Amino acid sequence: RISGTWLLGARYLRLTEGFAFSAESSDQSRFGNVAFNTENDLVGFQLGGDGWMGLRQGLRIGAEGKAGVYNNRFKFNSTTSIAQTPLGVAPNLQPAEDGNQVAFACEGGITMVADILPSWSIRGGYQVYYMNDLVKVGNNISTTQFLAIPVAQPALNVDGHAVYHGFHAGMEYVW
Repeated sequence: RISGTWLLGARYLRLTEGFAFSAESSDQSRFGNVAFNTENDLVGFQLGGDGWMGLRQGLRIGAEGKAGVYNNRFKFNSTTSIAQTPLGVAPNLQPAEDGNQVAFACEGGITMVADILPSWSIRGGYQVYYMNDLVKVGNNISTTQFLAIPVAQPALNVDGHAVYHGFHAGMEYVW
């Protein structure tokens, strides 16, 4: 009635983001464009497991969890182009940074499975996924990019977090 398994292995995760914005003044004498892009490539080891309990014949519920420590190879790119007047354009600033840092990711969920035929089952559940120490676009948008005189960019924020969660449902066939 109760069973479970352990998991140990390597994992690769990738999270990318992009944001672009363009604006123009009402008299069309000024315009500007800005774009931000990030890449987070996480490679590392994880440990996890799952446990299942049979509630009755053909109906079972299970929970799973995984957690790991990863090297996050991140890249951040930003491009700005702002026209000051019809006669002159501010210089394009393209700050780009990359590096490595330690990151953490974990995943958990609960699933219920109901057998409807000997080989067919219906399954549904809820999953949560969390990652930290990411470089994200929203944490690194700097208003200093919009100034006519170039200003040193603030330090890159590498402490972003991401949480994804949701329900899932489907059918499964076992042969």
